[in-house]
Amino acid sequence: MKTLAVISGLVVLVIGFFGAYHNRLYRAGTDLIVEPAAVQLARMDPSTETAAGHPIFLPLVQKNSPPLSETLKQKYLLVEHWTTEEWGSHCPGLIIDFSTYYFDKQTGQLFITSNPALSPTTMGYLGYGVDLLGAGVGISSSLSGIEAIPYTVSDTTLQAISATGQITITHKNEVISLSPGTAWVSTPSVESEATGLPNCVVTTTHRLTNFGFQERSQIIY
Repeated sequence: MKTLAVISGLVVLVIGFFGAYHNRLYRAGTDLIVEPAAVQLARMDPSTETAAGHPIFLPLVQKNSPPLSETLKQKYLLVEHWTTEEWGSHCPGLIIDFSTYYFDKQTGQLFITSNPALSPTTMGYLGYGVDLLGAGVGISSSLSGIEAIPYTVSDTTLQAISATGQITITHKNEVISLSPGTAWVSTPSVESEATGLPNCVVTTTHRLTNFGFQERSQIIY
């Protein structure tokens, strides 16, 4: 009788063990199907965004740049040629006018005072200006609308624009390629007899900046 009781107890224990294991399997299986299929797909979709608005995963997304004609419907190209002249102490004092535009790189806003408005068919602006230092004082600048390529202002010619905003520009016969957000600065040139005076020294530096494509809606007249 004792042997039979022990065997019966073992049978009950084994049945209880497999019953508990079966319950765990069932609950595990339930957990796998509780989450809707749409949620699972959302986790694999690289373009899906979280509630915070940040992309979950972007490296697999391959976005081709739209054609230049499509980009220019909403955006414009902004390129700048800026010249800095430092006049020595033996140079005559010179005062020039103020700047006629200002571009805020943080906000992308372009503030324009007396320059022509950008028409829908104009590709963008080529800004150019001079900043005087030392004996010279003041800033003079202006914007010129880029109607076609190539486009020339003074000694600078915009030769090409790509759909990504890459530009090719020539400055005094030097060919320069600039990606959006990059600049090129010349080696300073020194003129020892500027304005015809033997002791007047003027040091000149040129800077070419490609601000890339900017929103047309951010132009403030």
